[in-house]
Amino acid sequence: MPAQHSVHAVHTVKGEQTKRKLIRVAADLALRQGFRRTSLDEILSEAAIPKGSLYFYFKNKVELGRAVIQYRRETLLEALRGIFQ
Repeated sequence: MPAQHSVHAVHTVKGEQTKRKLIRVAADLALRQGFRRTSLDEILSEAAIPKGSLYFYFKNKVELGRAVIQYRRETLLEALRGIFQ
């Protein structure tokens, strides 16, 4: 049983890394060319992640966009904390 638990933990960590990579790449592309002009295919190509993975984590581009906004908000807050501490 412990072996199954560790395999699940590895998949969970890898899954979170994949999700974060999708968000980070989408955020970077959106910053360069605008979110509307950025296609899901561009995001997937740049991230080198299969389309099925994107739809595992996000229902659609709008949901990914919300995650990008949250990511940008968090990174901005972290930067501000660093400045004012």
